This record gives sequence, C-alpha cells and structure tokens, in this order.
Amino acid sequence: MTDFFERVAALRREGQSFAVATVVARRAPVSAHLGDRAIIFADGRMEGFVGGACSREIVRRQARESLNRRLGRLVSIRPDAVPVPESTPEHVVVPMTCVSEGAIDVYIEPFVRARSLVVVGASEIESEDRSPVSLRSAVELMAAAHSVLPALAEARIERLDVNLRPALPDNEPRTEIAPGLLRINGLFRHGWLLAPALVDDALRGCGLAAVGHGRAEEVTA
Repeated sequence: MTDFFERVAALRREGQSFAVATVVARRAPVSAHLGDRAIIFADGRMEGFVGGACSREIVRRQARESLNRRLGRLVSIRPDAVPVPESTPEHVVVPMTCVSEGAIDVYIEPFVRARSLVVVGASEIESEDRSPVSLRSAVELMAAAHSVLPALAEARIERLDVNLRPALPDNEPRTEIAPGLLRINGLFRHGWLLAPALVDDALRGCGLAAVGHGRAEEVTA
C-alpha cells in the first residue's frame, strides 16, 4: 500500500493527470475487497485492482469522465438490467456488465494538473478572407501542434479565431516619417521579431533614440 501512495505522490510531482479509484463498499460475490485501489490515466491505462472484468471497464470509463469533468464521483455498480434513474454527476449508478449478484461502490478522485492555455497559430494562407476557420487550416494546425506536444491529444479547443495580417504588395515592412506623423506597416507574420528593430530605426529617423523601457531621448547632431 505504501508503494501505491508513493506512486501517486510521484505522479503529482511530475504534473500528470490521473484518477484514483478506491473500493468503498462491496456485496459478495465480487472479486474486489474494501480498500482495493487503482490509478487510471487519461488514455485509459490502469495500474492496480478494483475488480475483475465485470467492473474494471466500467471504472475505467467513469474515471476518464471524472477527469474530463474535473469532478470526483461515487460509482455504484449494481446487478440491475438498466441504469438506475437517480444517477447524478457526483453519484453514478450503472448496471453490472456481466451476470452477477454482487455489487460494488467505487469512489473516483481525479488529480488534474493545473489548467494551462496553449495558443497555436497561425496558418500561412495569403488571403483577404475573414470567414470562419476552414477545416484544412484547423486540421493542419492541430496536427502540427500535436506532433510537437503529444500531450495535447486530450486538450480541448476553446476557441478558433480568424483575422488578417497587415502586408504590403512587396511583402516588405515600411516606415513612413512625416511632420507629426510616424507610421510602421507591413510587418506581416514577422511583427514579433521585427517590431523592436523597426521602432528603434523609426525613432532615430525622427531624431529620437530609444532608451530603457518605452522612454526616448532627443538626439542632437
């Protein structure tokens, strides 16, 4: 039992998402005993024992749902032919999947790593189209993201945005300086990289030099 809790502690230190299933009640004949435990991962892998074939797959499925909902639940597995109507998200009553007069209650506790947001993008399509995201663009971006970070396989897509990047016909950035006016345009997809250098050049072109964070001083000849 000590090894089990050491395993749980190690998984939490590693930041993995998993659920712990514990047998909290039983009625013979069932193979599980009070206190039997198992670790279930988001991909369905299971370490430990919470019963035989009659209950194992039920616990695996319920654990994955518990992880998705980030909510613990009590799963009551009964020898009824149909699901019991009083099920709730926190107490699920399901029928035994094989012929048995036994019953078992399993409490499932999810351990989910801190929620993180991954921003993926963007496509390289040259277009003036602001219509909703195309299937091709979404699939290509998601496939590329998954190849770099396989853990995204169980991530949820919260939002898909569409917009246009500023570009000039020659695809070159342009700085225009006039009395009382400074314009920098056409950075296209390279804005994050080019902006600091272009701002420095523009300030010098205006007779100013960048100093520190956001301050400028006049340059005298």
